[in-house]
Amino acid sequence: MATPASLAATPPPTVAATPQEKAVAVVEPTIVYLSYTLDYYLDTGQSGLGYVGPFSLNGSCTGSFVSSDGYISTAGHCVDVSPGSFMWNAAIRLAIQGEVDNGNITAADGEAVLAEALGFWKVEGKAAGSPGLLSVSAYHAYGVSGKSAGDGLPARIVEVKSFVDGDVALIKIEAKNSPVLLLGSDSDVSVGTNVLAVGYPAASDKVVDPTLSPTFKDGQINSKTTREGVRVPVYEISAAVSPGMSGGPTVMLDGNIDVIYRAGLDAYYAGKFKDAIAKFDEVLGLEPSHLWAQQFKQKATEKQSAAPPRAKATAAAARWGSSRWWWWSSSSWC
Repeated sequence: MATPASLAATPPPTVAATPQEKAVAVVEPTIVYLSYTLDYYLDTGQSGLGYVGPFSLNGSCTGSFVSSDGYISTAGHCVDVSPGSFMWNAAIRLAIQGEVDNGNITAADGEAVLAEALGFWKVEGKAAGSPGLLSVSAYHAYGVSGKSAGDGLPARIVEVKSFVDGDVALIKIEAKNSPVLLLGSDSDVSVGTNVLAVGYPAASDKVVDPTLSPTFKDGQINSKTTREGVRVPVYEISAAVSPGMSGGPTVMLDGNIDVIYRAGLDAYYAGKFKDAIAKFDEVLGLEPSHLWAQQFKQKATEKQSAAPPRAKATAAAARWGSSRWWWWSSSSWC
């Protein structure tokens, strides 16, 4: 049966979006802001200064959910307090710089003390020989496990790899139905691949906006090499990353993450707003507070409501024609 020309099926209106915009939409829900505090003392060895302290080293990093039950991937140096690590050396530098700032020693003397201290001083806890106390808190843009965006959740360190082993760490918070960023493999990466580096620059960590929106820096993979003493591949990217973004993911523009949410976004950008709403409803059934699913469901609902009458009639005609064709096809087999 021919379909009247006035009701001929036409493609649904699509939503214009760049690959970067699509990647941001699917990656942003997985990103976590991390703050840390290391409370410590210093064993200055034979320097004659004795056991000094207390001191506190504060900083921030970025992480991303890699499992729905609260596991977070970040950089190893963000939580590694082993001898000679970035945080170990930063703790020693902070204490010496404090003496310089207070006028107790000159800057030149501070440099001289630092040169010796990095090789011989020890970062410890209040009791001699005990480790310093490292506290890590995770903040998520729309909150997890009933916590609001401004409420940090304590994180425990599960495993840490040093720089030569990949500079990666796995930490854990108590959370359920976290939006997940799936990790890629070395085979997925090639020189020239367009990427986004994601994180919270330290320069703005004191004024992070209430939505905890991370920064996205675009670039590409410039090189893929191995280095002497490093047991994993090393990638050089052109994206302008900065301190504080450490631990944040570098993602390819296909946004390889949470399947249901991505399916909803794909449907939304294809103009299939009814399908998109169904997928976002599925996400919200698992995590009612999922801010981005809420926002894109609202956008899809508005787009669907704004569809012109003819498009709605066309869709109805297409469904009617499909049902008639199914009935005729079925009857021929009776």
